[in-house]
Amino acid sequence: MKKRGEWYVPDIMEGPDRYLRGWAELQPGVRRVHAYRSVVQAGGHIGIFPRELAKLFKQVYTFEPEHENFLCLVHNVSAANVFPMRALLGETHSPKELRVGLRNTGGHSVGGAGPVPMFRIDDLGLRDCDAIVLDLEGYEFFALLGAMETIAHSYPLIVVEENKKARGQGFQPGALALLLGAHGYKQREKQGENLIFEVPR
Repeated sequence: MKKRGEWYVPDIMEGPDRYLRGWAELQPGVRRVHAYRSVVQAGGHIGIFPRELAKLFKQVYTFEPEHENFLCLVHNVSAANVFPMRALLGETHSPKELRVGLRNTGGHSVGGAGPVPMFRIDDLGLRDCDAIVLDLEGYEFFALLGAMETIAHSYPLIVVEENKKARGQGFQPGALALLLGAHGYKQREKQGENLIFEVPR
């Protein structure tokens, strides 16, 4: 871990500029929410998204499984309304392997059985979830399967990355839209690889 400006970053990472741009692109979509109570966000990476979300939401629950990323996140985010967890998000509680990208600190992905704990969004028991923001390198579908109770109760705004990495987890483009469409969601925006879904009001 090293310091780059105001941010702690992993040793192999040059700086946070790419991820700061990613937040700038995503922010208008996140502002579509109708209330700012609780948000669930993953992967937390070095804390850029959690820190910015903490300025908008009352509570931020962020998940980041990779050790060095998580250390950076904890050092970078001191807001009392951010609750970081070093774990994966999915549809079960079965621990999984984390496939670590050696060149991209934001490119780690979920593998088969392994030592990293996995939780479901529903485990949080939230009754005031206003947004779910996921960038899980193709594992977004599984994380949403683990959020069905939360979705049915609160109908949060959902922001998910969708790209070719989902094929590596067994899903084709459009799978997220089909899953969420069955619960009344419509895609409202696409910002880069991020899709923004909400239930019409």
